[in-house]
Amino acid sequence: MGDPAAPRYVSYDRWEAEHAGLVRRVAILERQSTELAGSERIHRELTDRISALEKSSEEQWKDQRTQEAEHRSKIWQAILAVVTGLVLPLVLLGAAAIFHLATRH
Repeated sequence: MGDPAAPRYVSYDRWEAEHAGLVRRVAILERQSTELAGSERIHRELTDRISALEKSSEEQWKDQRTQEAEHRSKIWQAILAVVTGLVLPLVLLGAAAIFHLATRH
C-alpha cells in the first residue's frame, strides 16, 4: 500500500470514461431539473386556479345567501302590509261594530 496522500494517476481512457459518465449524469440532472421546474409551474398554476374557484364559490354563496335574506325580508314586508292594511282594520271595524251593537240594546 502506498502513501494515501500521494497523487494517483489514471490513464486518459479511464479519465475520459469517468468524465463522459459525469457529463451524462449532469445532463440527466439538468433535464430533470427543467422538468421539475415545469411541474412546479403547472402545480402553481393549478393551485392558483383552485384558489380562484374557491374564492368565486364563496362569493357566489354569499350572494345567494344575501338574495335569500332579501327575499325573506320582502315576503315579511308584504305580509305586514296585508295584515296592517287590510286584516287589522277589518278586525277592528268588526270589533267596533259588535261593541256598538252590544251597547245599543
